[in-house]
Amino acid sequence: MCNSAWSDLLPESYYEYFSHASSDHAPIFMNMLEKQVSGHKPFKFFHYWMQCASYAEVVTQAWNMAPTGYPLFRIICKLKAVKSALKAWSKQGLLTNLAQHIDSIKKKLTEVHKNLEVAQIKQLEHWLALEESQLKQKSREDWSLLGDKNSKFFPAMVKVRTSRNQNTQLINVDGSYLTNLADKQTRSS
Repeated sequence: MCNSAWSDLLPESYYEYFSHASSDHAPIFMNMLEKQVSGHKPFKFFHYWMQCASYAEVVTQAWNMAPTGYPLFRIICKLKAVKSALKAWSKQGLLTNLAQHIDSIKKKLTEVHKNLEVAQIKQLEHWLALEESQLKQKSREDWSLLGDKNSKFFPAMVKVRTSRNQNTQLINVDGSYLTNLADKQTRSS
């Protein structure tokens, strides 16, 4: 019955519905309670901690303490030491707000990506200029020196020039036409 902003502001609020014996309307009583600070939070272990770089070092260091007493008492003391060490470790900057850390890395990646894009665009422009120069030279058009960057024109001119320079048929000594490539090669040599 409420949106997420309401739930964030008053997470402890609740509704009570009353019967509607004599009417088609049902009364609703809404209790708006502010969030109660409960005090002590129980220790909660998160499995992703084991994937963090310094986790094993923290646990090993806490576990290697040497309490005295009965064997079971020593294990309890070691577990308490590991618990308190992990609590302190988890409150360090890296683990306190994973979303903030992820956002920070995403921003850095975005910047790197933008820088790479700029570098790649410059590199692409360089290679396009080289290709244009090559196509201009192949097309042998005088006005291409003016710098027209119509990249479809130059490949078309190369094709026209190539087709113009091809010998599609040869006239033999006896006046017959040679159109077959093999015949042309044997007669021309």
